[in-house]
Amino acid sequence: MSSSPRVPPPVTISRASHVGAFDNAETHSINPNDFNLLNISEADKQADDPGAALTGVIETTDCVQDYAHPENPNLTFYDLPGVGTPNFPQATYLEKVNYKQYDFFIIVSCKRFTENDTWLAKEVKKHGKSVFFVRTHVDQDLANERRDRPSTYDETKVLDRIRRNCLDSIQATDARAKVFVICGLLSQTTKFDYGQMVETLLREYPPYKRQAMILTMTMNCKGRA
Repeated sequence: MSSSPRVPPPVTISRASHVGAFDNAETHSINPNDFNLLNISEADKQADDPGAALTGVIETTDCVQDYAHPENPNLTFYDLPGVGTPNFPQATYLEKVNYKQYDFFIIVSCKRFTENDTWLAKEVKKHGKSVFFVRTHVDQDLANERRDRPSTYDETKVLDRIRRNCLDSIQATDARAKVFVICGLLSQTTKFDYGQMVETLLREYPPYKRQAMILTMTMNCKGRA
């Protein structure tokens, strides 16, 4: 009697939601054009579609929110509140967000990474979780640099400077940390470090979960063709 094919367990991905200037997180200061990695991951979905992850001018992540991928039920993203807020202090953060259930964490910032970011990375690594740092809105930085310094503008140098600034703030606690710089627009998933980021995430998966992610990325590419 043949056995039924093994069904892979759901793939869970988490990102710590550090929106706007996280230094001001206690005032819930949020950039109205805040990048949302969950929507970038579903690049064929418009930001105002039902089920798309929320963005806006008010605090949109005050609890753990899950978003199942529309094309792949085995892939679920969890949008986590930022650490260090009154409702989510460091002392109880890991327990409140149930950190054990996630395969890895993606810590996102549109500026510099902060002490709260590096604290979170250090703590989850203690428990055997991988952590990735993603710096968003580089398209805005490049546009500002091109406008302010047109005669000396060099995209490669600007991107290198952004990476160095980010690494300076996190490598004191994690010498092996990497930062992926990506665009904040849903239509620009082929620019900057997005492809490298996806490849790195895939390498972190155990084989039976990796296939689910590869399938999802293939679906997204077909959707954009």
